[in-house]
Amino acid sequence: ANLEFRVGATEATSSIQAFKLPGLTWVDSPGLHSVNPENGDLAKKYVEHADLILYTMTSGAPGRESDLKEIAELIRMGKRVLLLITGSDDTGFSVNDAGEVVYALIMKEPATRKKQQEHVLNELSKINVNHQHLDVISLSARFAQNNQLNSAAFLDSGMGVLFETLVNINQSEGIKIKRDVPIKNFNNFLQSCIDKQLPPFYEII
Repeated sequence: ANLEFRVGATEATSSIQAFKLPGLTWVDSPGLHSVNPENGDLAKKYVEHADLILYTMTSGAPGRESDLKEIAELIRMGKRVLLLITGSDDTGFSVNDAGEVVYALIMKEPATRKKQQEHVLNELSKINVNHQHLDVISLSARFAQNNQLNSAAFLDSGMGVLFETLVNINQSEGIKIKRDVPIKNFNNFLQSCIDKQLPPFYEII
Protein backbone atom coordinates (compact mmCIF):
# COMPACT_ATOMS: atom_id res chain seq x y z
CA ALA A 1 0.00 0.00 0.00
CA ASN A 2 1.14 3.55 -0.71
CA LEU A 3 2.17 5.53 2.34
CA GLU A 4 2.23 8.86 0.56
CA PHE A 5 0.00 11.08 -1.55
CA ARG A 6 0.52 11.79 -5.23
CA VAL A 7 -0.40 15.10 -6.88
CA GLY A 8 -1.62 16.04 -10.34
CA ALA A 9 -0.93 18.93 -12.68
CA THR A 10 -4.37 20.55 -12.75
CA GLU A 11 -4.75 21.02 -9.00
CA ALA A 12 -2.65 20.18 -5.96
CA THR A 13 -4.58 16.93 -5.54
CA SER A 14 -6.43 15.53 -8.54
CA SER A 15 -8.40 12.75 -6.82
CA ILE A 16 -9.44 11.35 -3.45
CA GLN A 17 -6.52 9.39 -1.98
CA ALA A 18 -5.99 7.61 1.32
CA PHE A 19 -3.64 5.39 3.28
CA LYS A 20 -3.68 3.94 6.77
CA LEU A 21 -1.23 3.99 9.64
CA PRO A 22 -1.84 2.26 12.99
CA GLY A 23 -4.82 4.02 14.54
CA LEU A 24 -5.05 6.65 11.79
CA THR A 25 -6.59 6.94 8.35
CA TRP A 26 -5.17 9.77 6.24
CA VAL A 27 -7.37 11.07 3.43
CA ASP A 28 -6.21 13.63 0.87
CA SER A 29 -8.78 15.42 -1.26
CA PRO A 30 -8.85 18.29 -3.78
CA GLY A 31 -10.88 20.38 -1.35
CA LEU A 32 -14.52 21.28 -0.88
CA HIS A 33 -14.57 23.35 -4.06
CA SER A 34 -12.62 21.11 -6.40
CA VAL A 35 -12.46 21.89 -10.11
CA ASN A 36 -14.00 18.42 -10.45
CA PRO A 37 -17.56 18.58 -8.98
CA GLU A 38 -17.62 14.84 -8.21
CA ASN A 39 -14.40 15.13 -6.21
CA GLY A 40 -15.80 18.16 -4.38
CA ASP A 41 -18.94 16.27 -3.37
CA LEU A 42 -16.91 13.27 -2.22
CA ALA A 43 -14.57 15.56 -0.27
CA LYS A 44 -17.57 16.99 1.61
CA LYS A 45 -18.61 13.48 2.65
CA TYR A 46 -15.12 12.74 4.00
CA VAL A 47 -15.03 16.10 5.80
CA GLU A 48 -18.31 15.30 7.57
CA HIS A 49 -16.69 12.31 9.29
CA ALA A 50 -13.17 13.70 9.75
CA ASP A 51 -11.85 14.19 13.29
CA LEU A 52 -9.18 16.66 12.18
CA ILE A 53 -8.66 18.72 9.02
CA LEU A 54 -5.10 19.58 7.98
CA TYR A 55 -5.66 22.55 5.70
CA THR A 56 -2.66 23.41 3.52
CA MET A 57 -1.92 26.76 1.93
CA THR A 58 1.20 27.80 0.07
CA SER A 59 3.74 30.12 1.65
CA GLY A 60 3.88 31.89 -1.70
CA ALA A 61 0.33 33.21 -1.19
CA PRO A 62 -0.95 32.56 2.34
CA GLY A 63 -4.41 33.77 3.24
CA ARG A 64 -5.94 33.74 -0.24
CA GLU A 65 -9.65 34.58 -0.33
CA SER A 66 -10.55 31.10 -1.61
CA ASP A 67 -8.63 29.50 1.27
CA LEU A 68 -10.21 31.77 3.86
CA LYS A 69 -13.72 30.93 2.63
CA GLU A 70 -13.05 27.19 2.84
CA ILE A 71 -11.54 27.50 6.32
CA ALA A 72 -14.53 29.55 7.47
CA GLU A 73 -16.87 26.88 6.09
CA LEU A 74 -14.99 24.11 7.91
CA ILE A 75 -15.07 26.01 11.21
CA ARG A 76 -18.80 26.69 10.82
CA MET A 77 -19.20 22.91 10.42
CA GLY A 78 -17.61 22.54 13.85
CA LYS A 79 -14.46 20.91 12.51
CA ARG A 80 -11.09 20.92 14.28
CA VAL A 81 -8.74 22.58 11.78
CA LEU A 82 -4.94 22.75 11.74
CA LEU A 83 -3.54 25.24 9.21
CA LEU A 84 -0.29 24.36 7.46
CA ILE A 85 1.65 27.00 5.51
CA THR A 86 3.63 24.74 3.19
CA GLY A 87 6.72 25.53 1.15
CA SER A 88 8.12 27.78 3.89
CA ASP A 89 11.61 27.46 2.44
CA ASP A 90 13.91 29.51 0.24
CA THR A 91 17.29 29.25 -1.44
CA GLY A 92 20.32 30.87 0.11
CA PHE A 93 23.73 30.27 1.57
CA SER A 94 24.34 27.48 4.07
CA VAL A 95 27.32 25.65 5.55
CA ASN A 96 27.72 21.97 4.66
CA ASP A 97 29.30 19.21 6.77
CA ALA A 98 32.72 20.05 5.35
CA GLY A 99 32.44 23.64 6.57
CA GLU A 100 32.01 24.98 3.05
CA VAL A 101 29.58 27.79 2.26
CA VAL A 102 27.17 26.51 -0.39
CA TYR A 103 24.00 27.67 -2.11
CA ALA A 104 21.24 25.43 -0.80
CA LEU A 105 17.62 25.09 0.29
CA ILE A 106 17.08 26.90 3.60
CA MET A 107 14.06 27.72 5.74
CA LYS A 108 12.49 31.16 5.58
CA GLU A 109 13.46 33.39 8.47
CA PRO A 110 11.47 32.81 11.69
CA ALA A 111 10.23 36.42 11.57
CA THR A 112 8.91 35.86 8.03
CA ARG A 113 7.14 32.65 9.04
CA LYS A 114 5.58 34.34 12.07
CA LYS A 115 4.46 37.31 9.95
CA GLN A 116 2.72 34.96 7.50
CA GLN A 117 0.99 33.09 10.33
CA GLU A 118 -0.25 36.36 11.83
CA HIS A 119 -1.41 37.54 8.41
CA VAL A 120 -3.60 34.44 7.96
CA LEU A 121 -5.15 34.86 11.41
CA ASN A 122 -5.75 38.57 10.83
CA GLU A 123 -7.47 37.87 7.51
CA LEU A 124 -9.70 35.31 9.21
CA SER A 125 -10.63 37.92 11.82
CA LYS A 126 -11.71 40.29 9.05
CA ILE A 127 -14.35 37.79 7.93
CA ASN A 128 -15.48 37.14 11.52
CA VAL A 129 -13.94 33.69 11.88
CA ASN A 130 -13.23 32.64 15.46
CA HIS A 131 -9.63 31.40 15.34
CA GLN A 132 -9.09 31.20 19.11
CA HIS A 133 -8.30 27.48 18.98
CA LEU A 134 -6.76 27.48 15.51
CA ASP A 135 -3.13 26.39 15.20
CA VAL A 136 -0.99 27.65 12.31
CA ILE A 137 2.29 25.91 11.44
CA SER A 138 4.83 26.95 8.81
CA LEU A 139 6.71 23.99 7.36
CA SER A 140 8.73 22.64 4.47
CA ALA A 141 8.45 18.92 3.75
CA ARG A 142 11.25 19.21 1.20
CA PHE A 143 13.63 20.80 3.72
CA ALA A 144 12.69 18.12 6.27
CA GLN A 145 13.35 15.36 3.74
CA ASN A 146 16.74 16.86 2.83
CA ASN A 147 17.70 17.07 6.53
CA GLN A 148 16.03 14.01 8.04
CA LEU A 149 19.26 12.96 9.77
CA ASN A 150 19.86 16.43 11.23
CA SER A 151 17.57 16.72 14.27
CA ALA A 152 17.98 20.51 14.63
CA ALA A 153 17.27 21.16 10.94
CA PHE A 154 14.36 18.71 10.94
CA LEU A 155 12.83 20.54 13.90
CA ASP A 156 13.34 23.88 12.11
CA SER A 157 11.48 22.48 9.09
CA GLY A 158 8.25 22.68 11.06
CA MET A 159 7.61 18.95 10.76
CA GLY A 160 8.65 18.40 14.37
CA VAL A 161 6.12 21.02 15.51
CA LEU A 162 3.47 19.37 13.34
CA PHE A 163 4.11 15.93 14.85
CA GLU A 164 4.13 17.36 18.38
CA THR A 165 0.84 19.16 17.74
CA LEU A 166 -0.75 16.00 16.35
CA VAL A 167 0.38 14.03 19.41
CA ASN A 168 -1.02 16.68 21.76
CA ILE A 169 -4.33 16.74 19.90
CA ASN A 170 -4.51 12.95 20.00
CA GLN A 171 -3.73 12.76 23.71
CA SER A 172 -5.97 15.63 24.78
CA GLU A 173 -8.87 15.03 22.42
CA GLY A 174 -8.54 11.40 21.36
CA ILE A 175 -10.73 9.96 24.12
CA LYS A 176 -13.36 12.68 23.63
CA ILE A 177 -13.40 12.06 19.88
CA LYS A 178 -13.90 8.31 20.37
CA ARG A 179 -16.69 8.98 22.87
CA ASP A 180 -18.40 11.41 20.50
CA VAL A 181 -18.20 9.21 17.39
CA PRO A 182 -21.35 7.11 18.12
CA ILE A 183 -23.53 10.16 18.75
CA LYS A 184 -22.13 11.91 15.65
CA ASN A 185 -22.84 8.86 13.52
CA PHE A 186 -26.37 8.66 14.94
CA ASN A 187 -26.93 12.36 14.23
CA ASN A 188 -25.67 11.86 10.66
CA PHE A 189 -28.07 8.93 10.28
CA LEU A 190 -31.01 11.00 11.52
CA GLN A 191 -30.07 13.90 9.25
CA SER A 192 -29.87 11.51 6.30
CA CYS A 193 -33.35 10.21 7.12
CA ILE A 194 -34.70 13.75 7.33
CA ASP A 195 -33.08 14.81 4.06
CA LYS A 196 -33.60 11.68 1.94
CA GLN A 197 -36.16 9.30 3.48
CA LEU A 198 -38.90 11.56 4.84
CA PRO A 199 -39.60 13.95 1.90
CA PRO A 200 -41.73 11.38 -0.03
CA PHE A 201 -43.99 11.03 3.02
CA TYR A 202 -44.44 14.79 3.20
CA GLU A 203 -46.02 14.66 -0.26
CA ILE A 204 -48.41 11.89 0.83
CA ILE A 205 -49.49 13.88 3.88
